[in-house]
Amino acid sequence: MATFEGMIQEIKERTLALSNGVLLGDGEVELLNSRIGALESAFCALDLLTSCAGAKTPLQRDSQEWLILKKAIKIRNRITHPRTTNDLDISIMDLQHLRVTEKVMRDLVVKALGDSGRALLKYVKALRRRSKELEKANPSKK
Repeated sequence: MATFEGMIQEIKERTLALSNGVLLGDGEVELLNSRIGALESAFCALDLLTSCAGAKTPLQRDSQEWLILKKAIKIRNRITHPRTTNDLDISIMDLQHLRVTEKVMRDLVVKALGDSGRALLKYVKALRRRSKELEKANPSKK
């Protein structure tokens, strides 16, 4: 789970850097910096990263990925905040689920970054095209 939380923190930092104080509103910056649950934090980080670039978030609340992350967070919370000594037992199934979760999270981050990159490149190409059109319509005197 440390990898999961590290990935989320990295995404938040990249989103804030990409936004450069322009693309995100004050409420969105506050949301990225707030202490909300891990699952909601993951969703917000991926959603705001892709939104800054004009892409759609790869994590949907009703998806299989959402359920996998939700279960992993329950395992994490059980171990981090045990109510009984049995809560500290980590089964082989728990470990297998956490391995799956790491892959799912990695795949979500790769998809978010890839989709964001493609969206930004599409935007840059459109800007270049528009710039050339304007130059043709209004040639500057040299």
